[in-house]
Formats: sequence, C-alpha cells, structure tokens
Amino acid sequence: MQIDIHDRIKEVRKTLCGGNNTVFAEKVGQKPNVTSDWMSKGSIGLAVISAICHAFPEVDLRWLITGEGEMLRVFDSENLLAIGERVNEIATVFFKGDYARMASKLSVEYGELHEVVRGDKAPAYALLNQIQRKLPLVNQLWLIAGKGEMLNDSLPMQDAIEVGYWEDLVKSLRSSDEQKNSTIAQLTNLLSKKDDEVDRLKAELVKGAANC
Repeated sequence: MQIDIHDRIKEVRKTLCGGNNTVFAEKVGQKPNVTSDWMSKGSIGLAVISAICHAFPEVDLRWLITGEGEMLRVFDSENLLAIGERVNEIATVFFKGDYARMASKLSVEYGELHEVVRGDKAPAYALLNQIQRKLPLVNQLWLIAGKGEMLNDSLPMQDAIEVGYWEDLVKSLRSSDEQKNSTIAQLTNLLSKKDDEVDRLKAELVKGAANC
C-alpha cells in the first residue's frame, strides 16, 4: 500500500535524522511543532517540499510528491531534460518562447533558466517556487513529476494574481498551434468551474439572507 505524503516526510525524518524531530526542524529551518504538523495533517505545498529538498538534496522529488520510485536518488540526465522540456512548454504558452521575458517575469537569471530548459542543470527550487507564485495556473505536480495537465483545473478564489498576468496569458494564445487549442480548452474548463463556484456562493448568500 502506498503511503501518503505526510508519512513520506516522516520517513525522511526517520532515515536522515534518526527520527529526531528537533534535528529535522533545524535542518529545514522550522520550529518542531510546525514540522510535526507536516507529518500528521493539512495540505503540503511546494514551500514545504522545497524546504525538505533544500535541506536533503538526496531525497527524490518525484518520490516525495507521488510516492513513486525510491526515496534517495540524484537527478539524472533524463529527468533533467523532462523538467526542462516542461519549463520550455511554459515559456511557449505564457511567453511565446521569449526566455528573457520569462526570466524577467520570474525574477531569475536568464542564463540559469536557459540551462534548465536545455537540461544542462537541475532546476533550482527557487525557480520552481517562482513559477508557482507568478504563474498560479501551472500545475506544480505536472511541472515537477510530469503528472496531469499543464494547467490546474482549479484555482482558489482567494489566490491573488498579479496585474498583467491575464494579459500575458491572452497574448501567449495568439498562435495557431495545437498547444494553443489545448490551453484554451483547459482555460474554458477552469472558468466554467469558477462560474459554477460563484453561482453556488450567490445561492448560499440569497438563502442566508432569506433566513435572517
């Protein structure tokens, strides 16, 4: 039976810190009560994954997120190329292949971004975090592990999207390739779900007002 991500974090602590939560917390830069929560409840975001992989670079990113493969590994050339290809897809869809504009948008060095796209180096977790923060529609599991679609099919209503994000996205769709059609279909699906969510919230407000 495959264990969930909370148990996998616990396995990292057991294997690399002898099960000592205080030592584990020090290595990832958090308080022990915070890291204890990582192993028992709540959702695990990319910030947590990033902290663990920074502290323990020998931990396999795919295993940590999906449970596939082995816990300990290093990036090989095949995985590097796969992540680089997905970053390149993001550049194509969101920035029309303009790596300089993408680097500027993500506040990363152009040379570093280009090395990742070429598969010459492992992606820094700072780069992955910037993609998550600046491009919230990108599915992080797809980016790191190649699972699912490039675009999330849901986006929390409270998530703040910086000014110009939608404008950039619309500009990126001004092409006639297959990727554009796929992106439009995913966006249509996303917006449809958000419309349904708004309608549901409106109905709840009307019902609540009627009961006052």
